[in-house]
Amino acid sequence: MESVKAGQGEKMIKIEVRFFTNGLAKGNGRVRAKHAWAQGMVCLASNDSHGIHWNNPVPFHSPLGIGGAIEKVLKKNGIKLHAGHGMRRFWAK
Repeated sequence: MESVKAGQGEKMIKIEVRFFTNGLAKGNGRVRAKHAWAQGMVCLASNDSHGIHWNNPVPFHSPLGIGGAIEKVLKKNGIKLHAGHGMRRFWAK
């Protein structure tokens, strides 16, 4: 497995969850503080050490869909997850 030197702040893969806020306030370019629609986009934050560039955001249509959108964005970008110790205890031997 190939490895590369990662700089400060690039050792983690970050996922961004963005909620839409358009159309909730009257007036062009205005927002209602702490208000958002229940849908939005999930995307990966750019990270040169991991070869990740912001692209292919995945939409979700309810907060319950965020988990599925995260899974899709990881798959689209070829990211493989490894089960940690806490997860392995649920697997049959």
